[in-house]
Amino acid sequence: MNVKTAIRLAFDLLLLVAMVLLYNKRAFGIAYHEITGLALFALFTVHLLINRRWISAITARLAGGTVTARTAFSYAVSLGALIAFVLIGISGIAISRVVFDINSTWPVWKIMHKTGAAIALILIGIHVGLHHAFILGMLRQWFAVPENGPSILHVLGLARPLVAIPARLRRALLKTFIVAVLAIGAAGFATTPFFKWLSLPFTPRRTVPYSPSGATFPSPAPVAKTLSVPSSSLAPPAATDMAQTPPLSPTAAVAGNGFMQRTRARDGSGPKDSGRPRDVPGIATAAKTLCLYICMTLSIAIVTAFIDTLPGKAGQKKT
Repeated sequence: MNVKTAIRLAFDLLLLVAMVLLYNKRAFGIAYHEITGLALFALFTVHLLINRRWISAITARLAGGTVTARTAFSYAVSLGALIAFVLIGISGIAISRVVFDINSTWPVWKIMHKTGAAIALILIGIHVGLHHAFILGMLRQWFAVPENGPSILHVLGLARPLVAIPARLRRALLKTFIVAVLAIGAAGFATTPFFKWLSLPFTPRRTVPYSPSGATFPSPAPVAKTLSVPSSSLAPPAATDMAQTPPLSPTAAVAGNGFMQRTRARDGSGPKDSGRPRDVPGIATAAKTLCLYICMTLSIAIVTAFIDTLPGKAGQKKT
């Protein structure tokens, strides 16, 4: 077994796990979300450096016009994922509350961050699906006994139980796994805010005056018609009440409103999102996030792999 290739696949799997855990900032808290996001951006840079030969070779062939349409599409997907990760990193720094403590309230940053994350998940799924032949071929090498010696899985005794399974049962288990992934992935697309993130750039938003301090100016309430009441029936307020509750100035009221909004955003005590109960940070939330978003990514990969194999199947039928 090629150890270097095995390390690359393990590194890519680590990237995928770390990435999907960031899709729910309440999995381990906002501090983990920001710190791991920065680390993931650094690891993604390492991933590009590891595959720099393939990138430079494809870039040269693409400039010369000697690549197939499939290779050009794969290159475009990788480039799109790179752009998405860069936008996610820049916007994440702008709205950071822990590491950089910028906490910008400009709506474009959150739109860029969330929509970029949704697009990145789609592109990563397509990227995995386009490389399904390479991944499956490597797995076959891991579980097969090569002529020059057994693989690491054979040495550790991890491959023997799977190799002993009959081929028909292995195919049935593989189909069951695919169906389960597609079902959980469909549930993830339906229950997570994935499509909401995708539609953010096209969702009309109520325009409010922008304030650098984070305070928002509420729109004036409509004036309601009131019944005329004789002035003699209105009792003046007591002097003691007026002394105890002095009226706030408009500036102080707006500043207090902005402070409460920032405090709720920091400690997570704000209103619930879309009527759903908030996830409690911990292992259970992290496991649910990992299961849903990995299955969502693999669902896109499975569909991509199926579409990618259609031309080959059509050619086999013709022959």
